[in-house]
Amino acid sequence: MPNYRANAILFIVAAAGFVLSAGLALRIPRRQLGPDGTATTKAREVVSALIEALVHLRSQRAAGIGLLTIGAHRLIYGIVTVATILVYRNYFPGSTRSTLPLLTWAFLVIITGAGFVFASVVTPPLSARLGLRSTMIICLLASGVFQLVPGAIYSWVPLMVAAFLLGLTAQCIKICVDTLVQAHVADEFKGRVLCSTT
Repeated sequence: MPNYRANAILFIVAAAGFVLSAGLALRIPRRQLGPDGTATTKAREVVSALIEALVHLRSQRAAGIGLLTIGAHRLIYGIVTVATILVYRNYFPGSTRSTLPLLTWAFLVIITGAGFVFASVVTPPLSARLGLRSTMIICLLASGVFQLVPGAIYSWVPLMVAAFLLGLTAQCIKICVDTLVQAHVADEFKGRVLCSTT
């Protein structure tokens, strides 16, 4: 009979995170985040505002292509993340009998986060030297390579290296797209553009 202790720990940690988030959100005063006025907004007005933002985005080609790029990248990155979870859950020895794969997966998440942080150091000089477009293309191509080597090597260390490198390139792409949105989208549309494309 399989031991589901690792799953139970994961669900407990996730539940604790949701409870903590809800508790922190309750500390925000009711009207602190808006709306500023007392008039209610109708659903039709919200849809109209989003369409207006998309029309504006259509005229800002660089920002639009950037958002489409990161949307496709996030979809693939999500698929890879799920595949990695399944590898840790089902492939490695003892995956159904102990919490070791879960702990290793947590370490993998931390290493990916380190890649995110390192991207904030690498991206500004890289994009200043090569340009945003070239930086994004390099990161996308590098992500494909990292999927194969070392990402396709089903062993602890290569997957850890791949996690760091993929985290680095993913965040680098996001920083470039955020820069494009800030540079090309008018202030009154930025929030709606991001909302309508996520």
